[in-house]
Amino acid sequence: MRLTRLLTCSMEGTLLLLGVGNWQVSLYILLGLWISVHTGVTQALGQPDFAAPLVNVSVPVGRDATFSCIVKDLGGYRSSTGKQDNLQVGWVKADTKAIQAIHRHVITHNSRVSVSHSDHNTWMLHIKGVQEEDRGPYMCQINTDPMRSQIGYLEVTVPPTIDDKRSSTDVMVPEGSTAALFCRAKGYPRPKIIWTREDQKPIVLRTSDPQIPKIRKQSYEGEVLNLTQITRSDMGPYLCIANNSVPPIVSKRIMVEVHFRPVIHVPNQLIGAPLGTEARLECNLEASPKSIQYWTRDTGEMLISNDEYSVHESHSNYYMTKMTLVIKRFQPHHEGIFYCIAKNSLGETEGKIKVYEFELKTESPAVVEEETSPFDGHLGRDGDVTSDIYTNEIPYGHRSWEENTSPTRYGDITRGGYNNRPNHRTPPSQTSLERNRNHHHHHHHDYNNNNNPGGDDWGGRPPTRPPRWGLDQSASCWRVAGERRLLVAFLCLLGLFWGL
Repeated sequence: MRLTRLLTCSMEGTLLLLGVGNWQVSLYILLGLWISVHTGVTQALGQPDFAAPLVNVSVPVGRDATFSCIVKDLGGYRSSTGKQDNLQVGWVKADTKAIQAIHRHVITHNSRVSVSHSDHNTWMLHIKGVQEEDRGPYMCQINTDPMRSQIGYLEVTVPPTIDDKRSSTDVMVPEGSTAALFCRAKGYPRPKIIWTREDQKPIVLRTSDPQIPKIRKQSYEGEVLNLTQITRSDMGPYLCIANNSVPPIVSKRIMVEVHFRPVIHVPNQLIGAPLGTEARLECNLEASPKSIQYWTRDTGEMLISNDEYSVHESHSNYYMTKMTLVIKRFQPHHEGIFYCIAKNSLGETEGKIKVYEFELKTESPAVVEEETSPFDGHLGRDGDVTSDIYTNEIPYGHRSWEENTSPTRYGDITRGGYNNRPNHRTPPSQTSLERNRNHHHHHHHDYNNNNNPGGDDWGGRPPTRPPRWGLDQSASCWRVAGERRLLVAFLCLLGLFWGL
């Protein structure tokens, strides 16, 4: 740098002498050089300087911090007198002007401060167990003339801590009021406060705006959380979380209790149970503070778990309880009214369930009727005449007032006739009746031969039969059967007479 000043001075001298002769310009240049030599400016080439800037340091409180100051040409400096000076590196806390160390000697009385160096180029300041008061600027300086220096900043970070004295504890408020939760924390940098619910439900913020009466947020930032018009659904633990990006993150748990009178919801107020079965009675209870709950009967008896009853409870959250009473084997004396009752410091309530006997309906067996008539039997595979079983199938064709309503054969429906199709038959012709008579007369017929066009196996039974009304429709009212023959004949004659 001094060489630069020398050249600049020579140039300025030359410019000032432009108007004079050349011998005068040369004289002034030589004079400037002689002055520079005698003032020691030529020694500027070996002047000490910093090889790198001083780097800022950031450490958590309690850790160690180190500043490194790199200097070049520290031993080659000569002063203006031509003598080589003994230059030294010093450390100063810039904001308080307190000298920490000079060269290899510690000046401060702080036992946590020490110095070291390596290769006469790197000089280091060490601070052990950094405290918050150590935060600030530190200067590395060289005692040249003029003095040279550079500054680095020590940042001491402090993890967050919750200030319990200035934060809320557990809160108990009546339903419909306002709960204000406070959470304040210390640390450096200043921590941010985040509110969440421990059960991961959203925080409900109620407003006075009718357009947006509620705002639901998974988290809320701020030191104060106001829960206005609080309801039982807002009950539960809230977490105040403090974070300033310095580990560890800390939190505080604040329980919010909302008090209200007990309320009972009965999902089924009427229960029927068959004799000997289990009957289950349930009541859903909501109460805060916790209530005393129990079961009674209309007889005034208080019910507990024993050989006859089973009583148990289950809790779904901080204020909801499911009450269950099980009648193990229902008997007639269990019919009546059962009560589920709950009481707390704010009031009491009850639910009512009526229990009655429920009779199971059983299906009666089908009516089986056997009759003997020319059309009641048919030939089986072995040639014997067998009786038929009848069911209440709607008969075919037009029926008059004198027709019998005897049921249709059960086997026609259940034994696979016509590929299990419904047994809706057409009235038989005169030819079919004659063929049936011949079958009964000879006591032999094979219903599984090739005369069956559908190829169905009827199990030895024909697909159709004569009508079971006591009359043959094709012969009008002249053929009668069984014990009704005289009565039907009389009625037929009467009908003929009336028609004449």
